[in-house]
Amino acid sequence: MPAWLDTHFISLLNGLAIGSLLFILAVGLSLIFGMMDVLNLAHGVLFLVGAYTAWWLAGENPSLWQFALALAVAGAIGVACGIGLSFTTERLARRTHLDQALLTLGLAMIAADALSVVFDNDVHTINPPPGLDGSVALLGKSYPVYRLLLIGLGAVLAAAVHFVVERTSLGALVRATVADRHMVLSIGVDDRKVKASVFAVGALLATTAGVLGAPVYGARPGLDSTVLILALVV
Repeated sequence: MPAWLDTHFISLLNGLAIGSLLFILAVGLSLIFGMMDVLNLAHGVLFLVGAYTAWWLAGENPSLWQFALALAVAGAIGVACGIGLSFTTERLARRTHLDQALLTLGLAMIAADALSVVFDNDVHTINPPPGLDGSVALLGKSYPVYRLLLIGLGAVLAAAVHFVVERTSLGALVRATVADRHMVLSIGVDDRKVKASVFAVGALLATTAGVLGAPVYGARPGLDSTVLILALVV
């Protein structure tokens, strides 16, 4: 192994793992902004909702089924929040992104304060579930299994999103709605349902990323702002 790779191998893997987690979060933001042209600054607080859901349902040392339950519940919450955000921002569709940013940022601040009231201002730690809490040897170095799982999930999601958006009739419908909503309306498709569906998927990815990121970041006040900035960069 080259000396530079031996020195930086773990850092490279960490970069891939954190990058994959941020990709899962950011792809939802990209879908909503890139395809629906809505700047959703409440995306970070959805991540925080997922992290708190993991701690609330599974605790500090979750079993595998508790972690899976947290993923399912957080996903359902994300879908509900996404649909709600879709209808909330509907009236701002023809206004500037600044109006969208002010509305969604205001909602995010309210939600973040509510989470602090419910879960206190403590930092809650969540460990990976059994079976994913160990390490494996890679090129003579030990690396956590859970972070390798994040890398794999990021790669699978990237391929799935590309396939759905570019290769399926559903993706074509979404792209058509963005390009010419009046034409979509003329063939009998309710563009509001398409928009709500994209919002729901984007929010679901955000809350799911929150659960998956809980063993990495924990659940704490201020995490929503941190991950939102990183997601915007991504």
